[in-house]
Amino acid sequence: MLFGTHQIGNGQNPTLMDHFQLIGRGYGAVLRNSAGALLAAVAVQDQTLSSINVLEFKAILQGLKLAQSLSLSKVFIESDSSTAIAWVRGRAASLGRLFVITMSCSPS
Repeated sequence: MLFGTHQIGNGQNPTLMDHFQLIGRGYGAVLRNSAGALLAAVAVQDQTLSSINVLEFKAILQGLKLAQSLSLSKVFIESDSSTAIAWVRGRAASLGRLFVITMSCSPS
């Protein structure tokens, strides 16, 4: 269940930790250009008791949605979760509903 979303951009450089301190527990994504400069970030408050893998997938999905909203045509996904990266690469079994949601945000 999503309770709140905070998005930053326009050259600001607060960390996601700053936003998590405001909203409590959740997940987030950061978009950077090829030089590593911050383009945008999003922090999502999530009070559900989801597994770490579900939260990793939600963070990736949120990052993809943010990239799509900025009309970015090429993205590199980085995560500290090898399970999430393997799933994105198609090497892990479909996780049902999450797979459908992620595929639906891909451009046609």
